[in-house]
Amino acid sequence: MPRWIFVEDDVAEIRKLAGLATPMALRVAVTLGLPDRLRGEGATAEQVAAELNVSAVALDPLLGHLATLGIVEHAAKGYRTSSYGAALCTDSGNDLVINLLNLDTAGGRAELAFVELLHSVTTGQAAYPRRYGRDFWADLAEHP
Repeated sequence: MPRWIFVEDDVAEIRKLAGLATPMALRVAVTLGLPDRLRGEGATAEQVAAELNVSAVALDPLLGHLATLGIVEHAAKGYRTSSYGAALCTDSGNDLVINLLNLDTAGGRAELAFVELLHSVTTGQAAYPRRYGRDFWADLAEHP
């Protein structure tokens, strides 16, 4: 008899916890300003990609993933921000979440440094300088 018996629901939950696609999709959406841009009637991936100078081929599956999360929804003109996704708009009063999710802010950059966690645990060295080439405070001075 196996020592550990895994319940299928537990494995599915662990997969959700371990996945990086959803947290990165949210961060990229906020960094690009997609919740604000897709308010109202919405727009196609091609329209938004042209406005933001990003790849429409890559943006379309991102928007599709955001739709499965309920952040955006399908509309007659493409995708639009859902009422749930409106919490990620810049005027939502949700500055703490927006500042942590935006990869261009100090909080977002600090969160992204967690990709170096294995390095920190195995060496005892800080992750932030490994990721960005300088410590947090020096980086913050460079990117206020």
